Amino acid sequence: MPRLPDRDETGGAPTASSLPLWPEDAAIELFHQQPTMGAIRFSDTAIYIEELRAEIETQALSRERTEPIAGGAFKLHDVDQWTSPAASLVAARACKLVMSMLNSERLNLQDASAIVVPRGRALPARAVNGSGASAVTLLAGSGLYLQHERIGGLTVQAPHEAPGLMLAHPSTMRPCVRENIAPRPVVILVWDYSLE
Repeated sequence: MPRLPDRDETGGAPTASSLPLWPEDAAIELFHQQPTMGAIRFSDTAIYIEELRAEIETQALSRERTEPIAGGAFKLHDVDQWTSPAASLVAARACKLVMSMLNSERLNLQDASAIVVPRGRALPARAVNGSGASAVTLLAGSGLYLQHERIGGLTVQAPHEAPGLMLAHPSTMRPCVRENIAPRPVVILVWDYSLE
């Protein structure tokens, strides 16, 4: 599991580093049965989401870190290498969500990335190699859904689309975004895990 930053014990306003890994009020909603998929929205998302958005904007400025992908979106690699408290917290929560859904602590992170879908662009399903389970969190925008990686495969709409929504799903179900008609980009974080 990703390492969480040391907790901030100063007693000031809450920050990502002062938040618990799994808040007491956190509850997984099973929103699809075959295959099993779960959703969660943490009540403290507002405390760290702007920090994550700012980090993605900063990382996106570096052309070496971005890769164009299908539909006109682009991908930022190595999110697991980001060291901000917000990035560490959301990565640890994604891992815990997937472990909870699988009832297993035996996961290996295969890929962690941010995907940005600009106005007028979309994110179609794409194949992933060697993974078994995934998590995605919506940081900004709307239009998120999951689609089986095979053409014409099963499509499942996210149960709601509030910023901070996190989904756990089999890796064969890929996060997708409908054409973005909003003025701002749709931003998601994606983690793919292999099972030991």
